[in-house]
Amino acid sequence: IQEAQTEFFDQFLFYGESFKDSSNETDAMKGVATMLPTIHKAVTFVDHCSKVVLNCIQQLNSLRDHQATSGSASFAASPEIHVQVMYEKLSKLLANLLIIDNIILGHDSLRGHWATYR
Repeated sequence: IQEAQTEFFDQFLFYGESFKDSSNETDAMKGVATMLPTIHKAVTFVDHCSKVVLNCIQQLNSLRDHQATSGSASFAASPEIHVQVMYEKLSKLLANLLIIDNIILGHDSLRGHWATYR
């Protein structure tokens, strides 16, 4: 969660601030080329987060599915299972993914430069 805030928020938010003319195709290519390592890290981060979210959902589902926990029904019914912390961390993770998504979708020059680069 901290990685998203330190690695991606500022770099995506302030992309293109140093360009004199954002419509210059050469600056666009250079700007995207310098952002490629960050974009790659962000894609890897999002892929990893997708796997973590899927894993959390599967684990939560297994706690509620009586057939999946038939061998350990006492564990599934145990009052000592606390999922509040997982819900809090999962919500922070999803919120950070949403923020990254909104930053990129709302950044016209980044999206335009990326389209030019591709």
